[in-house]
Amino acid sequence: MGASNRMTVRFMLFLLLFLVVLFILFLLLVIPGIKEFKATRAQSQIVGLQNQKLERKIKTAVEELQKLERNESAILQKFQYEFNKTAFLHFAANYFDRVSLTPEKETTPKEALKLYLFKASVNAKSPVKFYEFIEGLKHFQGVCKINFPITMEERAGTLNIDFRMSIYKID
Repeated sequence: MGASNRMTVRFMLFLLLFLVVLFILFLLLVIPGIKEFKATRAQSQIVGLQNQKLERKIKTAVEELQKLERNESAILQKFQYEFNKTAFLHFAANYFDRVSLTPEKETTPKEALKLYLFKASVNAKSPVKFYEFIEGLKHFQGVCKINFPITMEERAGTLNIDFRMSIYKID
């Protein structure tokens, strides 16, 4: 019986040693993983909240863009107009006696925007016609901008007006 007790005690010691080793491994391996899991979960929740906030901002921006597209469709259509020199000269002939349009350059200041620059020389009977022309540009098919300097000189009873203008188009 003494040998059996000795075996039982040895077995209990090995079992106790095994349990201690398991407990130490648990402390070394599992508990740091739990701390890392908690930190990752907290960070994930923060990212989730930021994601929801950004989604709301995007949704609001898309709704505003759609509203602008509905409300400002006429202006957007003006930006789609492909500039036609003949049509512009015909339009300007309603206001001036002689119209000369010289292309200066074509640039793309932004990716989707084209800008055509022209130098215009016109003859008018009075400055009033020039101001009427500027007002009439609101009804022109494209988007035009009159640039400074504008020079007005009287020659032989007519007013010679030189100015630069920009025509915008969205591709």
